[in-house]
Amino acid sequence: MSETPPFGIIVHCHLRWDFVWQRPQQIVSRLAERLPVLFLEDAAPLPEGETEPRFALTHVSNSLTVARPLLHPHTGDAEADAEANRRNGAAWERLADTVVAHLKTTDPAWENIVHWIYTPTAVGVRHRYNPVAVVYDCMDELANFKNAPPRLKAQEAELMNAADVVFTGGPSMYAARKDIHSNVHLFNSGVDVAHFRRALDDATLVPEDMAGLPTPRFLYYGVIDERMGWDNLTAVCDAHPEWSVLMVGPLTKITEEDLLRRPNLYYIGQRTYNELPGYLKGCDVALVPFALSDATKYLSPTKTLEYFAARRPVVSTPIADIVEHYSDAARIAYTPDEFVRACEAALVADNTERLDRGQRYAERNTWDTIVATMDEQICAVVARKGSV
Repeated sequence: MSETPPFGIIVHCHLRWDFVWQRPQQIVSRLAERLPVLFLEDAAPLPEGETEPRFALTHVSNSLTVARPLLHPHTGDAEADAEANRRNGAAWERLADTVVAHLKTTDPAWENIVHWIYTPTAVGVRHRYNPVAVVYDCMDELANFKNAPPRLKAQEAELMNAADVVFTGGPSMYAARKDIHSNVHLFNSGVDVAHFRRALDDATLVPEDMAGLPTPRFLYYGVIDERMGWDNLTAVCDAHPEWSVLMVGPLTKITEEDLLRRPNLYYIGQRTYNELPGYLKGCDVALVPFALSDATKYLSPTKTLEYFAARRPVVSTPIADIVEHYSDAARIAYTPDEFVRACEAALVADNTERLDRGQRYAERNTWDTIVATMDEQICAVVARKGSV
């Protein structure tokens, strides 16, 4: 195999860089330690009063730039929106070309570009800049999510055909794709063990908005959306009004009116990645309360290993990947009543064996190891294509 030429990575992602810190941020921040990266977010509407599309650029580090396209918003008028789409498409291409041209003046690695795609809606750019490789990192079954674009499944099929290598974020997603592409690799969610082990450090403080709540305290953190199993949370809150249940994270695709309300259920909004160990330190049991639905059928929750690394008892609904891999470390509850009983058991039982197993799972699945192997797979593709 020929030597791998240097290259830069353009990441096309449906998530904001400053959103809940999860798979894309964990992977990209590590790739950027060795390679230059441009992280391209989905477009956002131009601020009121502005008329000229632009890219809002954030230089996270010398090797990592985040770009948020700010484009003409939709109004709901079909004709006007079609015209906005036409103008936005031309503006996006012009702005992206300008940024890439500038990057090429700062680092010769940008003469070779890898497209790293999270959202199939970006499949149309796969040939732009004559890439040396196209990577599809499938972290979610986005077509099963609420308000998914109707063409998403067709776009994913097109992306699967175009990709040089496909990574999947869980066994269920891998099983669904391994027979339709010749270069598919399973990379489960990982964890930064040292970061979440801070929950065990005496110097780590429990946040004030948690410390004053009655104990025992139950914690969920992450996106709060249509995947939430409200019946499980209802059962827990009603069975034990003396318990405190904390929901840490932003609302997406639902509104305040959609939320379950109970006196002992607390929504405290999004917190930073650096704050999460403090919340884990202050909780007695960590929850994965998702409903079973098309949106969670292929889910591989990143938070599971983070809970394990912090040595917190975990109660989860029967998410397939958790049942398959972690059922000897997490307590699995199939009904709301079982969810309550599992929470009760997690409080009173000797959890040492489960916690030890969970910690071992975390230590075997670090993001550092995962990203190093991904990097090897990409370099192999780049070197192979370069030798043809």
